[in-house]
Amino acid sequence: MEKIRYRKVRFAGRRGCQLENGKIEFVFLTGGGHIVRINLKGRRVNPYWTPGWSSIEPSKFVFNRHKKIYGNNCEARLLASIRGHNLCADFFGVPSAEEEKAGLTVHGEAPVTEWKVRKIKKSPARFEISYGCVLTVAQLDIERTIAMERGRSSVKVTEIYRNLSASDRPVTLCQHVTLGRPFLKKGVTLFDIPGAWSQVLPGSFGGHERLKPGAVFHWPKAPGKKGGHKDLRPAPAESVSGDFTASQFKTNVEDAWFTAFNPEQNVCFGYVFKRSDFPWLGNWEENYSRTHMPWRGRELTRGMEFSTSPFPVSRRQAVKQGCLHGVPCYRWIGGKSEIRVDYSIFITETPSGFHGTKQVQRKGRRIKITGNGGERITV
Repeated sequence: MEKIRYRKVRFAGRRGCQLENGKIEFVFLTGGGHIVRINLKGRRVNPYWTPGWSSIEPSKFVFNRHKKIYGNNCEARLLASIRGHNLCADFFGVPSAEEEKAGLTVHGEAPVTEWKVRKIKKSPARFEISYGCVLTVAQLDIERTIAMERGRSSVKVTEIYRNLSASDRPVTLCQHVTLGRPFLKKGVTLFDIPGAWSQVLPGSFGGHERLKPGAVFHWPKAPGKKGGHKDLRPAPAESVSGDFTASQFKTNVEDAWFTAFNPEQNVCFGYVFKRSDFPWLGNWEENYSRTHMPWRGRELTRGMEFSTSPFPVSRRQAVKQGCLHGVPCYRWIGGKSEIRVDYSIFITETPSGFHGTKQVQRKGRRIKITGNGGERITV
């Protein structure tokens, strides 16, 4: 069995770190902390989204110099460095008008702050690397630890959010996991969650919606904008569309999860986490609908965003809403206190006949996947 190897790498021109254990390769960036690659050894199938535009380190972004490339708005700094899975903290969504005027960007400071490796702990069978950052405006210290075990096709992630201020703070936190081509394929890639009560984002989402704004439904059949229903399991087959839905997880599960399965590649990828930590799943579909810079109508993505908040709105809006369908839309971090969350990321080949996921469970240090046809996979 191969040893676990760690090295510094360049990914799409960016500084990063790679772990590999003979089963998988895993890469994260220090600029913004983004998780950008997980693939089975010997197979270059990487589910994460790598945008078609050039990428720079967050610390290199200068608005007046880069606005012509990444856009003339509060999203530009994030788009200049976004890749794969980015953490939205200490809010998920847009800044308020006052926050934007003061310089805050979409999804908060975390995805546009330089993270640093803080410590490494290793043994022959397990490797842990911790990296983190301090959000100067939010006064939060964030530390993420990636743990990889020898011979496993998954990693465990633990995050600690420390409030450096003496004041209690309302926050919205989101693991903004975005998938892209070639793993994401129209009408082919299938998505599963233990979903229950769901709602389409109220109002417009760019003008190319295929779903009825504000409609309430039970995952995965959402009311269509022009009537009928749309199945949210497969990636949209329409030529152009853009939508966002929020789903609660079933209340009878301790572990919430999502999977993405490409039957042409026979690869299943997913996350599993505590429902109490992240009670919401945002489903973001960008299907060649955004034509402004830097999108230019060229991106196909699907975000599976597990979060403390149903929709990407300002902190003020989330706090004002309070709850949606009985579930909170934000959480508190007490003064000089911390909260801790953990989740696991996995990728695996699938057996013949596999056609999506019925259940994902963490059993000790193993992850058990049950297919819709009763197939069983352990990672």
